[in-house]
Amino acid sequence: MKGMVLNMRKIAVDFIKIFTIIFIYFFIIQFYNWVFAASNEQAIKNGEYIIKSAINEKYVFDIYNNLKTNGANLELWENNKGNNQHFNVKYLGNGEYSIIAVHSNKSIDVEGKSKKIRY
Repeated sequence: MKGMVLNMRKIAVDFIKIFTIIFIYFFIIQFYNWVFAASNEQAIKNGEYIIKSAINEKYVFDIYNNLKTNGANLELWENNKGNNQHFNVKYLGNGEYSIIAVHSNKSIDVEGKSKKIRY
């Protein structure tokens, strides 16, 4: 009988874990839909930006070594206000944006992937 009680506790704990996972999953979906609702509204104004890290604003997007060639790496680096840390953001419509490095006039993309990335 004692083993049966332990199994019932395990079932109850497992149920709570599963319920919690399902709740968190649906909460994340609802939050995502609320924040990033499929909308054609422009969320970011066109203009020149320094794009900061959300974790530590001391670090910003930076094109490695001020390179102007195709394939230059984008990294996080301490803000030195260089032109390789300035980006022109332009709304293209339908939830899409272009991000162009000021120093090279080259766009940011993901190597081997589509030039259009939707968020």
